[in-house]
Amino acid sequence: MRADARANRDSIIEAALEMYRARGGFDVSLRAIAQRAEVGVATMHRHFPDREKLIMTVVGRLHKSTMAIVEESLARWDGDPEAAWRDATHRLAAMGIAPLASSGSDFAAAEGRAEDFLQGMRERDLRPIERLLEKAAAEGFAPADLEPHRFVAGIIALSRPLPDLTAKLLPDQTDWMIDVHIAGLRLMADR
Repeated sequence: MRADARANRDSIIEAALEMYRARGGFDVSLRAIAQRAEVGVATMHRHFPDREKLIMTVVGRLHKSTMAIVEESLARWDGDPEAAWRDATHRLAAMGIAPLASSGSDFAAAEGRAEDFLQGMRERDLRPIERLLEKAAAEGFAPADLEPHRFVAGIIALSRPLPDLTAKLLPDQTDWMIDVHIAGLRLMADR
C-alpha cells in the first residue's frame, strides 16, 4: 500500500474510533467518518466497502492497543510488580471500551452474526493477558484460575460510563471502582 493510501486508511480508522467512542457505539455514518477523516466518500469505500469491515478493523485496532498496554506492563513488571499490575488495570479501563463492546455485540446480533462475533472474540490472541494474569497470580494479586476473557469482561464492566450527575458528584468514582476490583482480586487470590 502506498504511503498516502496507508495514511488515509489510518485517518479513517482513527476518525471512526474517535466518533464511536464519542457516540458510545457504532451508529455513525460512513459519510460522517469520511468527513472527520478528511477523505472523500469514494476513498472511504475503497478502504472499507461496508460498515462491518470498518467496525471489525476498529475492533482489531482496539485489541492491538489493549495488547500494547499489557506488553508495556509486562516489560515493567520486574521493577515494581504491583505498580505494573495496577497501571495495566487502570489503563485498560481508561480505554473506555465498554460502550463499544456492548454496541459490537448488539450490531452482530442485529446482523444475525452473533455466533461469528463470539467466535472472533474467542479466537483473539490473549496470550499477553494470560502472561499478565500468571504473573499477577504468582504475586498474589489475582486468583490463579482467573481467565483472560473474565478479566477483560471485568474491565469492560468497570469502564462503563457513569451517569452524568454521578460523574460530576464523584469524578474519581471509576478509579475508585477499579481499585476496589483490584483489591477484590487480591482477596480472591488469598482463598
